[in-house]
Amino acid sequence: MKNKIGVYICHCGGNISDYVDVEKVRQAVEHDEGVALAKTTMFAWSDANQKQMEQDIHEQGLDGVIVASCSPKLHLVTFRSVTERAGLNKFEYVHANIREQDSWAHSDDKQGATEKAIHLVKAAIAKVRNAKALEPIKVDSSKSVAVIGAGVAGMKAALSLARMDTKVFLIEQDYFAGGRTAQWDELFTSGEKGPDLIKTLYDQINSHPNITLYTGARVWESSGSIGNFTLTVELAPALIDENADPNELRKAIEVCPVSVPDPFNFGLTNRKAIYFNHAGQFPEKTVIDKQACNCCGKCAEVCSAIHLKREPQMITIQAGAVVFANGFDPYTPKPGEYGNGIADNIITLPSFKRLLSLSEKELMYNGKPVRTIAYIYCVGSRQPEGDNKYCSRYCCTAAVHTANTAREKFPGIMNFHFTRGVRTYGKQEILYAEALRNGDVFLQSADDDLPEVIPGKGKTIVRINDILTEQKTIELEADLVVLVTSMVMREHLHTETLFKIPRGRDNFLKEIHPKLRPVETVIDGITIAGTCQGPMNITEAVNSALSAATKAFSYVRKGEIE
Repeated sequence: MKNKIGVYICHCGGNISDYVDVEKVRQAVEHDEGVALAKTTMFAWSDANQKQMEQDIHEQGLDGVIVASCSPKLHLVTFRSVTERAGLNKFEYVHANIREQDSWAHSDDKQGATEKAIHLVKAAIAKVRNAKALEPIKVDSSKSVAVIGAGVAGMKAALSLARMDTKVFLIEQDYFAGGRTAQWDELFTSGEKGPDLIKTLYDQINSHPNITLYTGARVWESSGSIGNFTLTVELAPALIDENADPNELRKAIEVCPVSVPDPFNFGLTNRKAIYFNHAGQFPEKTVIDKQACNCCGKCAEVCSAIHLKREPQMITIQAGAVVFANGFDPYTPKPGEYGNGIADNIITLPSFKRLLSLSEKELMYNGKPVRTIAYIYCVGSRQPEGDNKYCSRYCCTAAVHTANTAREKFPGIMNFHFTRGVRTYGKQEILYAEALRNGDVFLQSADDDLPEVIPGKGKTIVRINDILTEQKTIELEADLVVLVTSMVMREHLHTETLFKIPRGRDNFLKEIHPKLRPVETVIDGITIAGTCQGPMNITEAVNSALSAATKAFSYVRKGEIE
């Protein structure tokens, strides 16, 4: 039994000490059985404190150590390393979490939080008092990784892992790989076409022997842990044979009686229940949307390669680690929000980007020519009242870039930007400068005095109290109102709940620490990449994916887990 225990209680720069009386906690435990030393420290993880802990262990002969601080997910390994360097067994260290489990959870009750902290530290003392030196157990690990989501982030993560000689299972719930990037025409700031970028990645994926791509695939069950995850995946039935006659397939599409809004074009166009992929979607094939299909059988009558009664297939995948890259959805404005659903000339920015791609000779919307465009920023983000308090970061740049594209493609377009402050950060500022040179007009509202959209008969007015002209009220009659919508977490997915990955206050998947461990989750062996963890542009998503892949590789590279 340990009788020389050192206890270190961390202020965490105020994250703990603002809500817990750390000195009272120290006094409450310093005379507990076995405690030889009790200290408070501003930052327990700092180099200076780590050296002090090593010195205390040597000079006072400590045989057990406790640090009461933040989550063990952040610094358990740090403090175990300190005890090992000082000559103790790392299992003679015990971590007490008084931040996530106490100060953050009870920030409105300092007295109660202090009492809870005392109990947590006393429990840790009781545990370390009876701790024994142990040796770690090693188990075999599957040297393979499952990547969930085959957009840009997922494909880059898969390629990075495959090039490190790791077997990769790339799982995409849609019938095609490509994600949102396939929907965009010209990308900022490279000028590259979205479909071209996806084709480059897909060709590399398709030719790499270490990558197996599953499309139309959903993870239904998961079990196991780091090193040995077991995923049960449902594969959509292959209702059309690969060697189908192209002429018969065209006839099948023609005779299909079902017409539904095409989600690729955000409902601007319709498609049949049986349809061919858009440019930038891979693999290039014809598929049948089972949710839209009424199984009338007319397509099968003209195409012998169609088999409507085929059932889904269940497969099992063994993976040592999992990378989540399941993307985002554009925010859907509520009915009446900035006139949405009331006027017939209001559209979201993603839909407008598709409209520009589909338009050739003249820009038209709902049969009317478009000359004057009003862009309303921060729709679905930075909400004074609502769930989405965050800034979506990419929206300002996307709006300015789209406005530049519209003016370039259709000379004579007039762009008016109703902003709450333009945030085209970094290299993207050149797009803002270009818009100003083009004559775009930028207006700015206060956070508590947002623009107002006034639908009327045959016209739509946008009104703003512009702080750039000393609160002058300005009204614009717009041919088209574009709502610059935010990124939100995809709500129709259940995959992350299978793995018990927590979400943050912004509803995106939550990393352990945004600076120190930005792609790791509290579930060992699972990393996150791209926009499933928050708004970002393609460049940032790729950086995130490469980081997530590297961390996932570190879990499986040895073929064993300690």
